[in-house]
Amino acid sequence: MVKSKGCSILNQSNEPTELAADAEKFSSPADGTQTTRFITFLNEVSGYVLFFMMLLITVDVTGRYVFSSPIPGTLEFTEFLIVFVVFFSMAYVQLTKRHICVELLTQRLPRRVADGFAVVVLLIATVFFLLVCWQSWHAGISSLEYREASDGLVQIPVYPPKLAIPFGSALIALQLLRDAWKRFRSLITPG
Repeated sequence: MVKSKGCSILNQSNEPTELAADAEKFSSPADGTQTTRFITFLNEVSGYVLFFMMLLITVDVTGRYVFSSPIPGTLEFTEFLIVFVVFFSMAYVQLTKRHICVELLTQRLPRRVADGFAVVVLLIATVFFLLVCWQSWHAGISSLEYREASDGLVQIPVYPPKLAIPFGSALIALQLLRDAWKRFRSLITPG
């Protein structure tokens, strides 16, 4: 497995491929746009949420086994928080090209064909996340209208994590579209 700044790439000879060498070219965490800064900010927020979850679970387990007094609602609360961790960080992972890339087929294709294939895959992924956004938006709004809450000892509102899903899905769809546009421009630009 070859590690590059762009992604982890598995090839049979364990040597960097041309696409691995160009991964950094399509990576844009330092482009300075407001979108990039916002995606980076949300990734930091997801890190803090993950840290808070760790503390909450640690205190809950300590309370349960040392003091026989767990924190009520910890399970439900951490289930809801994990949604924020996942959906607030997905766009950043795409921005920094940290998703797993397997180039078993594309490494054998000519460079321009492989880039064209990458554009198509990025556009398909964009459509997928837009569909997730659209469907989860309806579920989130419905949950908000009915003030849906969890079943359990502590009733926690369900609509914040349900609305985080379309929000995060829209952000990763936007980042996928930006990446597809960059790849497409590299295809039509000579050199």
